[in-house]
Amino acid sequence: MIGIGIGLGRRGTDGAAPVPALFQAANADGWTATYASPPAFDPIGAPETFTVTRQGFDAAGNATTPADTLTVMSRLRQPFPNQTSLTADQVTLSDFVHAGDTVAGAANNSTRAAPRPVCLWLQPDLVRATGSVTVRLAVAQLHARNGRPVAAVKFILSDGTATVEQIVSTMSTWVSVESGRSVPHHAHTFPLAGFAANVPLTLDAIVYPHVGAAFQASVHGAVAPSISFGNTRVFNDVSYGTAHVYVDAVSGNNGTGVASTNPATAAASPFLNISNACTALRTFNNANFSRDHVSGGVIRLVAGTHIFQTLGTTQTGTMADLPVLIEAAGGYATRATTILRDNGASNTTSPVRAILRNLTLRRTFTTNLNMLHNSAAAASPNFTVFDAVAFDLSGGSGTNSAWIGAPGRVWMLDCTSNGTGFTTASSTNNKVINLIGGTVGPGSGVYNMAGVKFIGDDGYTSAVHGTGNREAAKGNIIGWCHLGRSNTATPAFQTSPGTLAIGAEGFALVGNVVEDLDGTTATNLHLWADGNVIPVQNIVVQMNTGVGERTNALYQDTGTATVAKSGSFKFNVFTKFNIKTDVFGANGNLIGNWPVAFKCGARCNAFLEGDNNNSAFGTGNWMGEVRGLGEVAGTTAAPVAAAFANPQAPGAGNGDYTPGPGSALPFIPAGLAPYPHDQLGRAVPDDGSARVGALMAL
Repeated sequence: MIGIGIGLGRRGTDGAAPVPALFQAANADGWTATYASPPAFDPIGAPETFTVTRQGFDAAGNATTPADTLTVMSRLRQPFPNQTSLTADQVTLSDFVHAGDTVAGAANNSTRAAPRPVCLWLQPDLVRATGSVTVRLAVAQLHARNGRPVAAVKFILSDGTATVEQIVSTMSTWVSVESGRSVPHHAHTFPLAGFAANVPLTLDAIVYPHVGAAFQASVHGAVAPSISFGNTRVFNDVSYGTAHVYVDAVSGNNGTGVASTNPATAAASPFLNISNACTALRTFNNANFSRDHVSGGVIRLVAGTHIFQTLGTTQTGTMADLPVLIEAAGGYATRATTILRDNGASNTTSPVRAILRNLTLRRTFTTNLNMLHNSAAAASPNFTVFDAVAFDLSGGSGTNSAWIGAPGRVWMLDCTSNGTGFTTASSTNNKVINLIGGTVGPGSGVYNMAGVKFIGDDGYTSAVHGTGNREAAKGNIIGWCHLGRSNTATPAFQTSPGTLAIGAEGFALVGNVVEDLDGTTATNLHLWADGNVIPVQNIVVQMNTGVGERTNALYQDTGTATVAKSGSFKFNVFTKFNIKTDVFGANGNLIGNWPVAFKCGARCNAFLEGDNNNSAFGTGNWMGEVRGLGEVAGTTAAPVAAAFANPQAPGAGNGDYTPGPGSALPFIPAGLAPYPHDQLGRAVPDDGSARVGALMAL
C-alpha cells in the first residue's frame, strides 16, 4: 500500500484503515467529505486517516486495485463574508477521492474522474526508418509513484493488417547533446520486418496509470494532424528510393549538376543554388520513382553560405509522402560553417514537409520578411523539423516574428539559438512547436518542451494556444528543462491561455528549474493567476525548483462566478507561493480553486520565503488555508535553508540548485518518487531519502 497520508489510523483485520467513526461519505467534488460533528483536526501531530481502494494497473498492464491512505486535513469554512465561521459537517481531504474508489467504512459519492495521463512523443511525425525504429514517450500523471509516472505503456505499431504490441514498464533516458538535460521516458525498439513496405505505419500507445483508466492515443488523444499527443506515424522505408543532390554556392554549376541515388556521384557534380538542385531532384524522382515531387530526397549543402530560395512548388505529394531533407554535407561537424540564410529582400516559400539538419540558419534582413513559410492554415498537415540546427538571429535588425512564418507543426530537436525570434504574433500564423532538447528560447509558439536549457530574455507563455489558425492545446508537458529569464515585465514561465480552458487533457510542469533573474518583484511562475478567469483541471506540478521570485498559482481573485480550478502540487521548491480566493476578491463565489487552497493533492512542497502576504497558513492566506502534508515554509527574514550548491537567482542565472549538506528541504516519501532520475540524470531514490525539487543531491 502506498501511503498518501501521515500515520496509520485504526485498522481492520484486512489491513485497511477504515474511516473515523463519524466520517460519513466522500462528497461529489472528490476533495471534501461529510463528517458528523467534526473536531479540530491536527493532520500533522494526530492525523485521522482512512484507506481508499482505487482502480489502476500494474507493470504488466493488468487491472489492479491499489490502496492509498488519505488524511482528513481540516474543517471546511464558510465562503466570504462568513469566512470566520465553519460549516457544520464538512471536512477537507489530503487527496482526491475518485468516482469508483472504495472508501473503507463509508460511502463514496465522488463524481470526479481519475486524471488522465499527460503525454508527449519525443520524436516527430512520419519518422523515416529502415530495419527498425525506436519510439519514445514522456508521461506525467498526478498519481505517480514507485519511480514511474505510470505503471506501464503499451506501444502498438500497425500497417492496418500486421500489428505488433509491446508492454514497457521500465523507464529509459534520453540526454540532449546541447542542453545536457536528461529526459526520463518509456521507449521500445520495433523491428520492421513483416510490415508493409514504403508506407506510413500507425504508432499508437495505451498508457496504464497507477490510478485511473487506461488512456489510448488513437481513442482519447488529439486528432491528427496535431502537435499534441495522439497516434503518430513511422515510415517503413524498404525500397522507397533516395535521390541526392549537392549544392556548392562557390564551385557548383546548375548546368552540370547531377541528381543520383549514389551520394558520391551527386557530390562530384554539385549545383550552384538550392532552387535548381530541388528542380533536378523532382525530375529525378519522377523519372526513377514515379513521384513528381521531392519527397524522400536529400539536398546536401557544402560548407559555405547559401541563400534560401522559394521551394514550395517542388513538393506536391500526398501527406503519406516523406519530407525532403536539407542538411550539411559534412554533418554536425560542419554546422557552424554551413549557413542557410534569408535573401534579405523578399519572402520565400518552404516545402510543406521538410527536415533541416546540422545547419546554421541565419537571419540577415533589415526589414520584415518571411524566410520559411508554407502558408499552413488551421489544422494543416504541413510540418518542418529542425534537427540540430543553430539559429543565428544576430545578423540583421529585422524583428519580424514570422521570420519562420506559418510552417504548421514544428519540431525543434536539439537546436541552439543565440537569441529570441520564434514568437508567434500574427493571428493567422500557424506555427505550433515542440522543443525537444537544445538551447532555444521557448517564446509563445511552443506547446511542449522536454530537456531544454535556455538562460536569456525569453520565457514560456501559452498565450497563443488556440488562437487564430493555431490548434487548441490538448495536453501539454513542460519537463526536465532549465529556464532562466531576466525581464522586469514578464514572468519566466506564464500560462496565459486567453479564453482557452485546460480540459481533461491537462497540463504538466515536471522536473524543471525556473529562475527569475531580474531582482525585482516580477512573478517567476505565473500559473493561471492574477485575474485569470479560465477553468483548468488536471494540472500536474511535480519536482520543480522555481527560484528568484514568487510563484502565483490558480488564482480566483476576480469576477463574479465560480470557476473550477484544480490540480496537484507535489515535491516542489518555490521561493514564494501565492494563491488567492474569495477572501481576497471579497466575493463568496470565488471558491472554484479551493481544492488547491486547501491543499488537496499537495505533498511535501517547500516555500522558502512563505508568501507575499503574511507567510502563514490560514483562512484567506495566500500560502494556503492549511499546511499540506509534509510542507515546510519560511519567511523572507528566516527562509527555509535549502543549502543550494550555487544559487544564481536573482543574478546571472544558470545556478546549481542541488541541495547540499544541511538542507532543510523535505524528503519525497518512500514509494512516491515520480521519476527514476532528474534532469541531470541523477537517480531519484524511492526509499524516502530524496530531497524535493528538480535536482537530486549528489
